[in-house]
Parts: sequence; C-alpha cells; structure tokens
Amino acid sequence: MNNNISTTRELLVNNMSKVTIKDGFWFFFEDDGIEIAVNASTFSGKETVYVNDNPVSEKRSYAVLSLHNFQYKGKHYRVKFDVINILTQKVECSLAINGKVQFTESKAYITGGVLGFLKQLSFWIGIGVTVGFVTGYLAIYFFG
Repeated sequence: MNNNISTTRELLVNNMSKVTIKDGFWFFFEDDGIEIAVNASTFSGKETVYVNDNPVSEKRSYAVLSLHNFQYKGKHYRVKFDVINILTQKVECSLAINGKVQFTESKAYITGGVLGFLKQLSFWIGIGVTVGFVTGYLAIYFFG
C-alpha cells in the first residue's frame, strides 16, 4: 500500500512540475523527512507554502521579490520567490534553513528561448485580433 501512495505522489509531482496558467509554479523541497511544497500563481498572485501538506504561509504578491518566513520543529525557514525574467516569467525559488540557502530551483512559463516567446506572443496577438474582430462585427451588426 505504501508503494501505491509513493507512485501516486510521484505522478502528482510530475504533473505539477509543469508551469501552467491554471496551476502556476510548484516547487518541492525536502529537509530531514519534512516535505515542503511551494505554489505561486502568476494569475492571482497567491503564494502558499505547505509543510507536509499543511499550509504554513500564504499571501498575495505581484512583486518581483517575495519572502515567506516560518518556523517548524525548531528550525527557521525562509522561502524566497525571485522573478528573474518578466517576459518569460522565469521564477527562482530558494529555501533557506536557519539562515543558509539549502535549495534553489527555477522554472519558466515560457520555455524555448526567443522562439518560445514569439510563439506565445503570436498566440496572444491572435486572440486579441479575433476578439477585436468579433466585437467589431457584433457592434456593426447590432448598432450599425
């Protein structure tokens, strides 16, 4: 049964390793058997830090630098979000334990360098053109 839980947890972590608009950024750390999961949404600005699946810190932030401080089992933890690149939404998350940075991980919403950025840009421009065309057509149809 423990193996089944482990497999389910691996699937969950693998699915959350991808950055999406819906799920945001997920980062996972471990310290002496303590599981620390961190989630940040670029859409809502909500940031949540979980220790062993229990939320210990939560706030909303649209800043390029955000800190979460908490204590657990006598240790002082600090989670730091740092937006490295606004265009690609590359975020670096680091975990400091008792004042020393132990883990750092970075993820980006737009991957693939300039080509990835241009693909995303053209997609959103296409959405804007389509919405503008439909809105203009409906305005002319009903009011024109």
